[in-house]
Amino acid sequence: MPRPYEWLPWRRLDQTLVPWTSLWLFYFEDWLTEQEWRGGGDDHPEELLLRMSDRHALDCVC
Repeated sequence: MPRPYEWLPWRRLDQTLVPWTSLWLFYFEDWLTEQEWRGGGDDHPEELLLRMSDRHALDCVC
């Protein structure tokens, strides 16, 4: 999903959606071979929760 103001209804698809899709596919194919996402963007919610729980486990003195 584009962030606010990255896409506006009057912008042409050949200048927005097509380049975004092409770039995403490039990083997706790289991820398939390398198993590491290098395309940037927002964290997936499950990955973010996992990282947060790992940090909490390190801070916890049990």
